[in-house]
Amino acid sequence: MIEYFARHKTAANILMLSLLAIGFASLPTLKLETFPDIQRFEVRVSVAYPGAAPSDVEEGICIPLERATDGISFLDEKRCEAKDNIGQMTLKMLEVGDMTKFIEDLKSAVDGIDNFPAEIEEPVVTELGRIDPVINISVSGDLPRTALKELAEDLRRRAQRDRGIPLVEIQGFSDRQLQVEIPLYVLEQYGLSVRDIADRISRQGIDLPAGTIEADAQEVQLRFTDLRRTVEELGNLIIVSSAAGGDIRLSDIATITDAFEVEETRVEFNGKPAAILRISKNKNDDSLEVLAAVKAFVERERQR
Repeated sequence: MIEYFARHKTAANILMLSLLAIGFASLPTLKLETFPDIQRFEVRVSVAYPGAAPSDVEEGICIPLERATDGISFLDEKRCEAKDNIGQMTLKMLEVGDMTKFIEDLKSAVDGIDNFPAEIEEPVVTELGRIDPVINISVSGDLPRTALKELAEDLRRRAQRDRGIPLVEIQGFSDRQLQVEIPLYVLEQYGLSVRDIADRISRQGIDLPAGTIEADAQEVQLRFTDLRRTVEELGNLIIVSSAAGGDIRLSDIATITDAFEVEETRVEFNGKPAAILRISKNKNDDSLEVLAAVKAFVERERQR
């Protein structure tokens, strides 16, 4: 080969130019990565439970999954998330393990569960791809933190409608909760205890599946819902009723505050409360394309 190119110098130049042309032509199709490709170590088990509230999913899906997967080889850690209508368990394998064997053992463990609710759908086992961070967006202003969280949620929903932005996560807040404060003398005045108030809130805050109605072309899920998610809704809860028809509502005897579970979990930007929108991408997404989509989204939001 060397002797051939030594005698035919033009052929060597043509080959070199051809290789350069092929390289330049392929540049636009190359996928740019922030980090090198690495082996995946996480698997997710998803079990749909139509019509079930998170508490039902926790008891009917998460607990059986946690018990069944305790003995899987090379298991590093696991976590289960209960949502409306679905439970999802994510399991992380030790780096020394074999992913194929790990998934086979997991499927065998899930197939062996015999105490799932009858209404569930077939469990789905999925090997998760790597997720890489791309950029963080800071949203700040002179707003109460609850209002800032609502603004961040609204921005997240709009960002997720953009096909060029794969994954959006909000950071900087703990879970929201409604805090109820009642003076001791008020409880004594009405002959109530803290347990009485908690029981009344629990009994009247209901979200339960009520079955399904099957028609020819569709299936309708029925639920009995009386959840109180705002200060006003919780304040209208009747605590004491009299024979004469008078009602004492929670707002009459208590101070109700919309707050966060852990106030120390917060982010500030230039001295002001802030929310962080964390933008990430899947393994098959191009980092620069995602970044360009995020910049375009931010510019559109600034012009609103």
